[in-house]
Amino acid sequence: MIIVDALTNNVNRTAANIRSHFNKNGGNMGVAGAVSYQFDHFAVFVFQSNEDPEDIMLALLEKDLEISDVIREDNNIVVYSAHSEFNHVRDALTDLNISSFEMADLAMVPKNEISLTSLELDSFEKLIDTLEEDGDVQHVFHNVTNA
Repeated sequence: MIIVDALTNNVNRTAANIRSHFNKNGGNMGVAGAVSYQFDHFAVFVFQSNEDPEDIMLALLEKDLEISDVIREDNNIVVYSAHSEFNHVRDALTDLNISSFEMADLAMVPKNEISLTSLELDSFEKLIDTLEEDGDVQHVFHNVTNA
């Protein structure tokens, strides 16, 4: 499943371009919102820290923030919160002396992930690259793990 987030001044042109990208690369475009139920809308913060993720989670929860998860990935801490809490979480992390973020953005995180065969993966990566090169496309979210 793929979600394409676009910003445009011409909806008809953008929809036609995105539909064309899907058709030329073996995909099918559904109607707006057709797969959004398979994704969660989160504010995601990624930053380097040696802190324990549980300590960061507790500090954020003490500030009455809606935090879904705090995990460690490699040398980074990843904080998932409600998308509506973006500014509050950023301010709370700044209060914890965390001001440099690898990522601080709103994201659609898949509820279920899938793996593709190498042949399917090649086509999928070509489609993602084509979509990301489109000037109207802001973000592309998907549920493929080995891409």
